[in-house]
Amino acid sequence: MKLNIEFLADSDAFDYSNGISEYRAACRGKKRTSSEENHKLLFLVLYDLLTHLYGTETADQAVATDKTYGAQYVNAWEWALSISKDERRKRFDEILAN
Repeated sequence: MKLNIEFLADSDAFDYSNGISEYRAACRGKKRTSSEENHKLLFLVLYDLLTHLYGTETADQAVATDKTYGAQYVNAWEWALSISKDERRKRFDEILAN
């Protein structure tokens, strides 16, 4: 699947940015107990960031691609997107504050 922008069309670049986000969260002492928990934290803000920068279509394509990587990605995306945008931001801010 090809995404709308060159940066995200290269899945290695998208995976790299994903990995950096997990690493940064871990470095800030926010490491979760599992990879799925790490992705839930990341996905609280990633969809909204992608939507803001590149539009809904690209964000939806990134989610669809991520979901092909396995159950933990499906579970993390479904969990994050079941929460409203405002609530996702609130939860992310609360996690970072603790």
